Amino acid sequence: MDRLAVDGWRVAGERRSLRLATRADLPEIERVMRAAMAALSAGFYSERLAASAVRYIAVPDGQLIDDGTYFVIEDGSPANRQLPTANRQTIIACGGF
Repeated sequence: MDRLAVDGWRVAGERRSLRLATRADLPEIERVMRAAMAALSAGFYSERLAASAVRYIAVPDGQLIDDGTYFVIEDGSPANRQLPTANRQTIIACGGF
């Protein structure tokens, strides 16, 4: 590992990084949570229950972000270099405690 710190972590040669989430990440966190909930509930729940879970359960908790206990993993792949600066790092995973 190159470094391990609260402000970020990166494995040598990898384009992914771990960092604390910020309130500005909320739209992307919600996108990831809803996509994960939809994918993981398929085949286990009816379409109606899965849609309800996506709507009511896959909701980010801003308090975890404020507490500094919520993290995101970003992917900075070369394909993202074509995007506007603000979107070059794509959140691909998130979680907190």
